Amino acid sequence: MLFLNWTMLPSQQGRDLQPKASTLSSFFMNAEYNLNDKYYLSGSFRYDGSSRFGVNNKWAPFWSIGAKYRISNESFMENTKLVDRFDYQR
Repeated sequence: MLFLNWTMLPSQQGRDLQPKASTLSSFFMNAEYNLNDKYYLSGSFRYDGSSRFGVNNKWAPFWSIGAKYRISNESFMENTKLVDRFDYQR
């Protein structure tokens, strides 16, 4: 994926505006895991490259992880009428 973005930057004299092109490239990965409809894990990773980043830092990683526990699918919650679905998520 490649984007071309035009921004208006002041010239050195500060009077005229000149267009400056910038580029962005990204790579994305996502994974999810489900065990017995009770335990869920997810993670994502993105690696971005941009001409707007610093001279020695043209690429940067961004990641996230998550987990969820569905308590309502436990056997001790089967006869509970008050709660239909109950999840704990971090």
